[in-house]
Amino acid sequence: MKINIKKIYVKLNKMFNLKSDNRISREERCLMIIVKKLLFMNKAYIRSDDRQIFVVIDMNNRSASVVNHHFGYDLRLSQRVLNYVSDNFTVEVEKRRTNMENEYMTNIQYSLSNVIQNLEKRTNEKN
Repeated sequence: MKINIKKIYVKLNKMFNLKSDNRISREERCLMIIVKKLLFMNKAYIRSDDRQIFVVIDMNNRSASVVNHHFGYDLRLSQRVLNYVSDNFTVEVEKRRTNMENEYMTNIQYSLSNVIQNLEKRTNEKN
């Protein structure tokens, strides 16, 4: 699964180019700028669960930095390794995004079910 950066850039540029929209707050504009800048740095950030190891993959420079509290390494990556790492990163991010989306959607449905049940109870109590 390859990501077409140019298509994403064009879509995000259209989405974030809302200078004439007065309904957007200053904070929202700041967030939009931050997200836009981070997305186009073309870097992947990974951290271990125990927060001991950090990896930054720089797609533009075909390099990776691996850092923990005792050492730091800067590695040059071949195009083959960069593609492998990038593809695996993209797949894992998509899995986690899907899991997160399913989790919050389940919570929302549960919450909505609770609202309906509470409304039904109130209606039954009044009758």
